Amino acid sequence: RQQELLQELEKLNAATQQCSECENRSQFLVERIITLLACSPLDAEHVGVLKAKHRAEREMLRQFEDIRQQYDEVRQQNVELTSRLLEESSFSRRLSDQLAEAEERFNRCTPQDGSLQSSSTSQGAMPEASNASSATSTSTSTST
Repeated sequence: RQQELLQELEKLNAATQQCSECENRSQFLVERIITLLACSPLDAEHVGVLKAKHRAEREMLRQFEDIRQQYDEVRQQNVELTSRLLEESSFSRRLSDQLAEAEERFNRCTPQDGSLQSSSTSQGAMPEASNASSATSTSTSTST
Protein backbone atom coordinates (compact mmCIF):
# COMPACT_ATOMS: atom_id res chain seq x y z
CA ARG A 1 0.00 0.00 0.00
CA GLN A 2 2.80 2.39 0.91
CA GLN A 3 4.66 1.49 -2.29
CA GLU A 4 1.56 2.37 -4.33
CA LEU A 5 1.27 5.70 -2.52
CA LEU A 6 4.91 6.51 -3.24
CA GLN A 7 4.45 5.67 -6.94
CA GLU A 8 1.37 7.88 -7.12
CA LEU A 9 3.30 10.66 -5.38
CA GLU A 10 6.10 10.40 -7.95
CA LYS A 11 3.57 10.58 -10.80
CA LEU A 12 1.94 13.60 -9.23
CA ASN A 13 5.31 15.33 -8.77
CA ALA A 14 6.18 14.69 -12.43
CA ALA A 15 2.82 16.09 -13.58
CA THR A 16 3.28 19.14 -11.33
CA GLN A 17 6.72 19.78 -12.79
CA GLN A 18 5.41 19.43 -16.33
CA CYS A 19 2.56 21.85 -15.55
CA SER A 20 5.04 24.32 -14.11
CA GLU A 21 7.16 24.14 -17.26
CA CYS A 22 4.08 24.75 -19.43
CA GLU A 23 3.13 27.75 -17.32
CA ASN A 24 6.63 29.19 -17.70
CA ARG A 25 6.50 28.73 -21.47
CA SER A 26 3.07 30.31 -21.76
CA GLN A 27 4.21 33.18 -19.54
CA PHE A 28 7.15 33.79 -21.83
CA LEU A 29 4.90 33.72 -24.92
CA VAL A 30 2.41 36.16 -23.40
CA GLU A 31 5.23 38.55 -22.54
CA ARG A 32 6.58 38.20 -26.05
CA ILE A 33 3.14 38.94 -27.56
CA ILE A 34 2.80 42.05 -25.41
CA THR A 35 6.23 43.24 -26.45
CA LEU A 36 5.39 42.72 -30.13
CA LEU A 37 2.04 44.47 -29.74
CA ALA A 38 3.65 47.39 -27.96
CA CYS A 39 5.90 47.90 -30.98
CA SER A 40 3.03 47.59 -33.46
CA PRO A 41 0.78 50.41 -34.61
CA LEU A 42 -2.03 49.45 -32.19
CA ASP A 43 -3.43 52.22 -30.12
CA ALA A 44 -2.23 52.71 -26.55
CA GLU A 45 -5.61 51.73 -25.11
CA HIS A 46 -5.39 48.18 -26.48
CA VAL A 47 -1.82 47.83 -25.23
CA GLY A 48 -2.89 49.10 -21.79
CA VAL A 49 -5.73 46.57 -21.66
CA LEU A 50 -3.35 43.78 -22.65
CA LYS A 51 -0.85 44.84 -19.99
CA ALA A 52 -3.58 44.99 -17.35
CA LYS A 53 -4.75 41.50 -18.35
CA HIS A 54 -1.16 40.31 -18.17
CA ARG A 55 -0.74 41.77 -14.66
CA ALA A 56 -3.98 40.11 -13.57
CA GLU A 57 -2.76 36.83 -15.02
CA ARG A 58 0.53 37.14 -13.16
CA GLU A 59 -1.32 37.81 -9.91
CA MET A 60 -3.56 34.82 -10.51
CA LEU A 61 -0.53 32.64 -11.25
CA ARG A 62 1.12 33.85 -8.04
CA GLN A 63 -2.02 32.93 -6.09
CA PHE A 64 -2.11 29.60 -7.90
CA GLU A 65 1.50 28.93 -6.90
CA ASP A 66 0.70 29.79 -3.28
CA ILE A 67 -2.25 27.41 -3.32
CA ARG A 68 -0.16 24.72 -4.98
CA GLN A 69 2.53 25.14 -2.33
CA GLN A 70 -0.08 24.81 0.43
CA TYR A 71 -1.50 21.76 -1.33
CA ASP A 72 1.96 20.19 -1.54
CA GLU A 73 2.55 20.85 2.16
CA VAL A 74 -0.79 19.31 3.10
CA ARG A 75 -0.13 16.36 0.80
CA GLN A 76 3.26 15.82 2.46
CA GLN A 77 1.61 15.98 5.88
CA ASN A 78 -0.94 13.42 4.70
CA VAL A 79 1.84 11.10 3.56
CA GLU A 80 3.56 11.46 6.92
CA LEU A 81 0.30 10.95 8.81
CA THR A 82 -0.52 7.90 6.69
CA SER A 83 2.86 6.44 7.50
CA ARG A 84 2.38 7.20 11.18
CA LEU A 85 -1.13 5.71 11.10
CA LEU A 86 0.24 2.52 9.57
CA GLU A 87 2.90 2.34 12.28
CA GLU A 88 0.35 2.99 15.03
CA SER A 89 -2.00 0.42 13.53
CA SER A 90 0.79 -2.14 13.46
CA PHE A 91 1.70 -1.29 17.04
CA SER A 92 -1.95 -1.56 18.10
CA ARG A 93 -2.25 -4.93 16.38
CA ARG A 94 0.87 -6.19 18.19
CA LEU A 95 -0.48 -4.96 21.53
CA SER A 96 -3.81 -6.61 20.83
CA ASP A 97 -2.05 -9.87 19.98
CA GLN A 98 0.03 -9.64 23.16
CA LEU A 99 -3.08 -8.94 25.22
CA ALA A 100 -4.90 -11.90 23.67
CA GLU A 101 -1.88 -14.10 24.36
CA ALA A 102 -1.67 -12.92 27.98
CA GLU A 103 -5.41 -13.49 28.48
CA GLU A 104 -5.08 -16.94 26.98
CA ARG A 105 -2.19 -17.81 29.31
CA PHE A 106 -4.10 -16.41 32.27
CA ASN A 107 -7.22 -18.38 31.37
CA ARG A 108 -5.16 -21.54 30.90
CA CYS A 109 -3.53 -21.12 34.30
CA THR A 110 -6.69 -20.18 36.21
CA PRO A 111 -8.94 -23.21 35.47
CA GLN A 112 -6.14 -25.79 35.77
CA ASP A 113 -4.69 -24.24 38.88
CA GLY A 114 -7.80 -23.84 40.97
CA SER A 115 -5.56 -23.48 44.00
CA LEU A 116 -4.65 -20.01 42.73
CA GLN A 117 -8.18 -18.77 43.31
CA SER A 118 -8.84 -20.91 46.38
CA SER A 119 -5.49 -19.99 47.94
CA SER A 120 -6.22 -16.30 47.53
CA THR A 121 -9.68 -16.87 48.93
CA SER A 122 -8.41 -19.01 51.77
CA GLN A 123 -5.64 -16.51 52.50
CA GLY A 124 -8.23 -13.78 52.63
CA ALA A 125 -10.46 -15.99 54.78
CA MET A 126 -7.68 -17.26 57.03
CA PRO A 127 -7.14 -14.04 58.93
CA GLU A 128 -10.85 -13.88 59.59
CA ALA A 129 -10.94 -17.53 60.60
CA SER A 130 -7.91 -17.15 62.83
CA ASN A 131 -9.42 -14.02 64.32
CA ALA A 132 -12.64 -15.89 64.87
CA SER A 133 -10.81 -18.82 66.48
CA SER A 134 -8.79 -16.38 68.61
CA ALA A 135 -11.97 -14.68 69.67
CA THR A 136 -13.49 -18.06 70.48
CA SER A 137 -10.47 -19.16 72.45
CA THR A 138 -10.42 -15.83 74.28
CA SER A 139 -14.10 -16.06 75.11
CA THR A 140 -13.62 -19.69 76.19
CA SER A 141 -10.72 -18.81 78.46
CA THR A 142 -12.58 -15.92 80.03
CA SER A 143 -15.62 -18.10 80.67
CA THR A 144 -13.49 -20.63 82.49
